[in-house]
Amino acid sequence: MGDDEQITPDGDYHEDNSHKLRSARFELYGYIRRRAFKQKIMDKTQSLGIRGYCMVHNRDYVSGLIQGRPQQFDEMFKWMSNFENLEYEVDTIRIKRKRAIRYTKHRNFRVDIIPHTEYQDIGDIISDDINDDINDDIINDDEQII
Repeated sequence: MGDDEQITPDGDYHEDNSHKLRSARFELYGYIRRRAFKQKIMDKTQSLGIRGYCMVHNRDYVSGLIQGRPQQFDEMFKWMSNFENLEYEVDTIRIKRKRAIRYTKHRNFRVDIIPHTEYQDIGDIISDDINDDINDDIINDDEQII
């Protein structure tokens, strides 16, 4: 029996996924006050123990990567989809490359606010080590829109 299996009272074996990590890229579209959004998302990720990054590109577009345990991971996306604040209003959340991962390469969560004059291709901004998660086990490679 592996480390991720448990025996139920009826004697059946079941995989316990509660300790595994999840990872997904996301995009938010809507009205966003950049500095206020940064503070709110930093507070929430810190309280949940979420790791990854977020890039606030302009007033209507944010992209990033979220990694964490399944319960905190799901709670973070639920929180993001239920913004009820005058400082930001999310129209659409796109979740891409949702997958199980063995470990996270991020020690915390960071938010970068991209200056209006420095819009670049997202590939120029993301550090190389983030792309290493390509070999992880894929849960769902389809795009999900909330």
